Amino acid sequence: MSSLTVYAPQITILDNAVKVINGLFCLNDLHKASGGEKKHQPSFFMRNQETTDLINEIKLSDNLEDANVMQRINGGDMRGTYVCKDLVYRYAMWISPKFALLVIRTFDKLVTGELRVQPTGISTVADRKPLVAAVNTFCSKTSAIYSDVWKMIHQRFGLEGVHEMTVEQVPQAIDYVHGLLAQVQYGGLNVDIAMDNEMWRCVGILKYYELSKALDEAKKAVNVLYSAIGSAQSHGSLVYDAFGEQRKLTTLGEGGSHTALEQAKAFIERQDARKQIWGGR
Repeated sequence: MSSLTVYAPQITILDNAVKVINGLFCLNDLHKASGGEKKHQPSFFMRNQETTDLINEIKLSDNLEDANVMQRINGGDMRGTYVCKDLVYRYAMWISPKFALLVIRTFDKLVTGELRVQPTGISTVADRKPLVAAVNTFCSKTSAIYSDVWKMIHQRFGLEGVHEMTVEQVPQAIDYVHGLLAQVQYGGLNVDIAMDNEMWRCVGILKYYELSKALDEAKKAVNVLYSAIGSAQSHGSLVYDAFGEQRKLTTLGEGGSHTALEQAKAFIERQDARKQIWGGR
């Protein structure tokens, strides 16, 4: 057997990737890999009494909570029903012995180390332990305040809190903290200045987006103005009246005088005179 270790974001069965969240595997992806028959939908399997009994037995024998056995995600790219490996095997056997053998042999590679799954999704407390250790080291070797370092990490990755950090972001955050420590120890960077720089970097990004948005709004306003001017020029400033008289007015006369306004005024005066004549008849 090959000793090659394959790192992948998911397990792949019959060219169908099976998503993984917190050690649980997506039944919807397994359903697709099996051929996607309606009768094999995960919802039917989960309502099966034997499945319910097996879930209860797993929780009882291993002293596990519901979240460690199965989870349902209702929205987003990771939506689906996620279950532990024991339920994966049961689901595969429920579909067919042939599919079950394929699934079991694939999952056996996890045990032998031939296949290792790179976790995805939101990190757990256990996932973040190396990051906590890095922050503790940083604080012990500098004058930094523990809570301030976490604020820098949150700002760096655009998080409201560490609970939003993904598994992929954890090693990135560790590298970030180690990089700051190296700058303080070997680059002569003052830790307070480093924190101030990080804060102003975030402020600068925010101001950039605000300015960019304001410029976009200004461009839209200018475009509307030019469109209105173009529309007025295309109509040639034609003026009509009830008697069918028409005049084409120029926008500016010689020397920049407003002959258009003068002509319009004279035109209106002529119409008033005509109405008085018609009204007197």
